[in-house]
Amino acid sequence: MNIDNQAKRIFRVHLDFLSDDLGKRLFVYMLHQNGKST
Repeated sequence: MNIDNQAKRIFRVHLDFLSDDLGKRLFVYMLHQNGKST
């Protein structure tokens, strides 16, 4: 399964937005969604 690689890529993409408040909210949202789908 490529979920791990996809998660790493998404994480890396979100790092670029962490300085932005909206980016932080989106990042946290994605983490919660990822936790629910597990």
